Amino acid sequence: GRGIGIIETRELYRVIDAAILLKSSKFWTNEDHNSFKQWFADYAKWLMESSLGKDEAKARNNHGTHYDAQLIAFLIFTNQTELAKKQIETTKQRIKSQFAKDGSQPEELARTLSWNYSFMNLYGFFTIARLSEHLQVDLWSFETDGKGIKKAVEWLTPFVKNEKKWTFEQIKSPEMNNTFKVFNISARKYKNNEYNNLAVKIAAENKQTDLDLITK
Repeated sequence: GRGIGIIETRELYRVIDAAILLKSSKFWTNEDHNSFKQWFADYAKWLMESSLGKDEAKARNNHGTHYDAQLIAFLIFTNQTELAKKQIETTKQRIKSQFAKDGSQPEELARTLSWNYSFMNLYGFFTIARLSEHLQVDLWSFETDGKGIKKAVEWLTPFVKNEKKWTFEQIKSPEMNNTFKVFNISARKYKNNEYNNLAVKIAAENKQTDLDLITK
């Protein structure tokens, strides 16, 4: 394998959510749940200690972001809160290195699918911010060197509103799933009705079945 393949497990936290919901079922025993937690503890250990995991941890773009998101989710689930907090500090450094002061994401804008990757990367940071709430860490308003995820939303907004033209390379039609999720979540986290209107607009312009409308 290669370190970059680790990004393919970025949705595994959803399986954790499902397992937690199943805890009240007689068909999901304590033994099942404990074995399940041990698997994620082992995977988290592998992410931190294997050569492939260490390689992915060094990535300075969306791969590094989604590495953090996975690892933090798995560490929280397996009650390794101090390690999770330590990884959140790494995420803060990623905010400093991955964002420009105006809120743009240079590494993602350099891609041939710049729109898709800009929103994919930002949604990774959103996932981490939501996880960080469990540890009383606020990444929603966090800034370092004048950079933060809120500024990233602000930078993207005029493009979604069609007030600015997207002049970066995007070799096929933009995927709107992560775009929807970013503005749907931002509407509530930043108490901004404009973001809610944009989320509704995106949902109306795209088939609802094509969007992940179940966001927390």
